[in-house]
Amino acid sequence: MACALKAQADYLVTGNKKDFPGHKLASTQVVSAAELLNLITLEF
Repeated sequence: MACALKAQADYLVTGNKKDFPGHKLASTQVVSAAELLNLITLEF
C-alpha cells in the first residue's frame, strides 16, 4: 500500500480487499485482479 501511494499508482491489485475499506486510498483505487481485467478491457 505504501509503495502504491508513493508511486501515485492508479490501482492497487489485491485478493484481500477487505483489508482496504473504502476501496480508494488517495488517488489509488483498490481492486481485485478480475476487476482490473474488466477495467483495462473496457479502455480498449
